Amino acid sequence: MLWRAVRDNWQAFLADADRNNRHVPPFIEDAFEKFLGCGHLAGGFARMRCNQCGDEQLVPFSCKTRGLCPSCEARRMNEQAAHLVDAVFPRVPVRQWVLTVPHWLRYKIAWDHDLTGEVLRVFTRTLTAWYRARARRLGIDDPRCAAVTQIQRFGDGLRLSPHFHTLFVDGVWSKPAEDWPAAFYPFPPPSDDDVAALAALVRRKVLRRLLRLGVVVDGEEAEDAVEDDEPALALCSKASLLNRIAVGEKRGRLVATLMTEPPEPKPHGRRCAIVQGFSIHANTYVAPQARPQLEALCRYITRPAVCDARLDKLPDGRIRMAFKNTWSNGATARVFEPVDFIAKLVPLVVRPRINLLRYHGQFAGNAAWRAEICRAPGSRTTECGVDDETAASDRDPARRRRYSWSELLRRCFAVDVATCRCGGRKEIIALIHAGPTCRKILDHLDLPSNAPRFRPARGPPDLWSAANDDHVEADTDWDSYAA
Repeated sequence: MLWRAVRDNWQAFLADADRNNRHVPPFIEDAFEKFLGCGHLAGGFARMRCNQCGDEQLVPFSCKTRGLCPSCEARRMNEQAAHLVDAVFPRVPVRQWVLTVPHWLRYKIAWDHDLTGEVLRVFTRTLTAWYRARARRLGIDDPRCAAVTQIQRFGDGLRLSPHFHTLFVDGVWSKPAEDWPAAFYPFPPPSDDDVAALAALVRRKVLRRLLRLGVVVDGEEAEDAVEDDEPALALCSKASLLNRIAVGEKRGRLVATLMTEPPEPKPHGRRCAIVQGFSIHANTYVAPQARPQLEALCRYITRPAVCDARLDKLPDGRIRMAFKNTWSNGATARVFEPVDFIAKLVPLVVRPRINLLRYHGQFAGNAAWRAEICRAPGSRTTECGVDDETAASDRDPARRRRYSWSELLRRCFAVDVATCRCGGRKEIIALIHAGPTCRKILDHLDLPSNAPRFRPARGPPDLWSAANDDHVEADTDWDSYAA
């Protein structure tokens, strides 16, 4: 559904931006163009052959975009979660701290990544100081902390909502002497008063840092650099934050929301505090031996922004996106105009060369105790449905930078796709890129060899008639192939 919506409405969104003299950033155009060809054999593929029976399989290339493609984001989610569990977190208790900032600051940090780093630095240093203070009260000398943060840019319902998910080791390390190994000291959970005090302290420190940086001047916000440089990006971001329609005849109106009877009100959660727009939640905890739960939590914080299974098209052409859970006010889904749906996807695309996964304390790359604290290179856990013998087949003695796609699928679904039906192993024998050779192979196998194209924004009534054989044939082939 997401792919079809992008194919049918992307050119209409660009036409609206051109009519209003709003330039769309090149990295966003590049992301949508790559997404259109993601997973299609016409864009290139890998040939895999079984080493016993000779059975072949074609695996198409992916687009590798961030923030848009659910398939590539899911692969990245599983890879990052597996890396954190296998090579970063030792068997210690882990607590998730979630920081949410006011709407006006979300707009600022959505595209100013230096400012995002400043806010995150204030948050992690405040938590580190709190953990170290608890350790000193217990008589622990020179305590060291460690944490990992995922900067999440979205909320439920395709809403731009930058916030921070920080997995803090719920305790500290310390060395009684220089040549002694680091010993870990777990802490009891924080109280509700502790979380409230931390939320107030983080708010005060963040606002003070914003004043020093000139983001807030005399109690008012500074000039909007994004609106001056990237007006289309600023328009889509503001509309997403305010839940407004960004483009089309209904621009400025609220996005339609489907409602039902509100559920029973829930009591205020434990270890959760809100102080003038700054919210901290710290009730999620993972025990030291609960490795599958830790990996599930890591997958949750690195999950894709768009869930294609919750999208469907209404009879009038609008696109409905169901929420994961019914909201406290009874909202169950949002309904988007087709072109405005594209406008809601635009702010979710991540700028190139921006790291959303950050390491702090002794998990940082240059930390003094990192090699001693983190898990040994090359070690792989097997608690997620993978037996030791199968896991060892893909394990190298040296540390690997990436996991194979077959290992990730086996780790998540307990299905080994690299094993043939005859019992042999499938190996990559060739990489075929888009071009004459690719088209020749696909034509021989009676598979679509025409790359998909965007539907035009406007055209004469007979645009999709038989007179346009090439365009119709390409779209029809891709529709049947996707089905």
